[in-house]
Amino acid sequence: MPTTVAQWVVQQLAAWGVKSVYGVAGDAILPLLAALNEHPQIRFYSVIHEATAAFMASAQAKLTGELGVCVATSGPGVANLLNGLMDAKKDRAPVLALTGQVASYNLDTDYKQAADENLLLAPAVGYSGLASTPKAANDLLGKALRTAVAQGSPVHLAFTKDIWSAPVAQPVHPPEPYLMTKAHSSPEVVAGAFPLLNEAERPAILAGRGAMGLGPLLLDLATHWESGITLTMPAKGTVPGEHPLVLGGLGPGGSEAASKMLAEADLLLIAGATWWPELYLPEHLKIVQLDTAVENIGGKIPVTYGLAGDLHLLLPRLREGIQKKEKPRWQQRLAELKADWQAEIRPEQQVVALAGDGGFAQSLPDFVTAVRYRLPLTLIILKNEWLAMERDRMELLALDPWVTRLVTPDFAAFAEACGGKGYTVHDSSQLEEIFALALNSQEPAIVQVQTAAPVFPGLVSQFRREKNEQERSVPLWV
Repeated sequence: MPTTVAQWVVQQLAAWGVKSVYGVAGDAILPLLAALNEHPQIRFYSVIHEATAAFMASAQAKLTGELGVCVATSGPGVANLLNGLMDAKKDRAPVLALTGQVASYNLDTDYKQAADENLLLAPAVGYSGLASTPKAANDLLGKALRTAVAQGSPVHLAFTKDIWSAPVAQPVHPPEPYLMTKAHSSPEVVAGAFPLLNEAERPAILAGRGAMGLGPLLLDLATHWESGITLTMPAKGTVPGEHPLVLGGLGPGGSEAASKMLAEADLLLIAGATWWPELYLPEHLKIVQLDTAVENIGGKIPVTYGLAGDLHLLLPRLREGIQKKEKPRWQQRLAELKADWQAEIRPEQQVVALAGDGGFAQSLPDFVTAVRYRLPLTLIILKNEWLAMERDRMELLALDPWVTRLVTPDFAAFAEACGGKGYTVHDSSQLEEIFALALNSQEPAIVQVQTAAPVFPGLVSQFRREKNEQERSVPLWV
């Protein structure tokens, strides 16, 4: 029996190590879904909304570094992918979006669900193509896969629905090793960073998504150098939060300890991070930046020295070049900051997913997906029936916040209706008992917490003061 285009595409995905694909069924991709179902190495996760599929592929790529794959049908299915693909683009996650398109003879017409998918997704992907023949499918899928892996970028390839079942005799091409080759600074350039690193008396490290999976190397370097570590949001979990040198995240969702550390540091080593929240960083700081992509070094970050290359190799090389020098005063200060932070966050408590009612409502239908695949998730939903941050900002600006008022369902009842567990907390005295029930259920669970959304006086007075002085036009926490 000849291989079809749909079967060949799935075989090609398997050759590139793909084990999971996320999507929603649709008329323009039915042969592809059948081929996915038949393949023993790939599991297809059927979700309710295509945006969820794209977010799942993006999350997988960011957490594992492996290629994430999502699929959608033509027209509205493709449009729904946009949000998740833009998320992948912002975090440089390798994601492949495979979509159906109307039959080739209906392209550029007013046929049902005919749309320029390539133009639609262009802002969110590094490459977008359209395969309307088996030969084109071979060439373009190879280009899409190489672009996603080599550039760390989401890509898109559409297939006209009339070629899925066409026969092909093309071989499957596994990824070439050279695709993983990264630009690397010469030994002389690497050695040029040593004087800066060795002069530092109060060093700090900012680790980003590019350092994920390198926790032991980061901790070894930090211990040898006696530096503190802070993290960008995507890098959370790279190093254990309980380690004495780890002071939490940086920025609006970070810790005060990390901001204080950087305010007092005299050199910052950035490892695999491009995020630069200026309001949380001092201007005097000397910066050495490491990144796998040359184009990420410098730019908006005021870099003193930059090194390009694989962080697996760069971090040990820097550790070798840094002379061991005790910094007792800096170690004492880091310990003080860590102690203050621990007193605030109570790290002995288990961490679970936390969302507001407005944010969770946007992904509400796909709680069913968690139930379908029996994922042991515990979601704490803060139910205040407002888009609280937007409401507070409107009130600060003397605007009527009526548009931020929400009408939300009973999330606990919704969880039960979906086949999961649902709990409601009306009083703080119930928290411990209900959290224990949810966490021990080992089933998808929603804990609905009835709460309020207060305006924080400190931020209000700070904002008004700055507005009056006309030094800034937005709050510091924007």
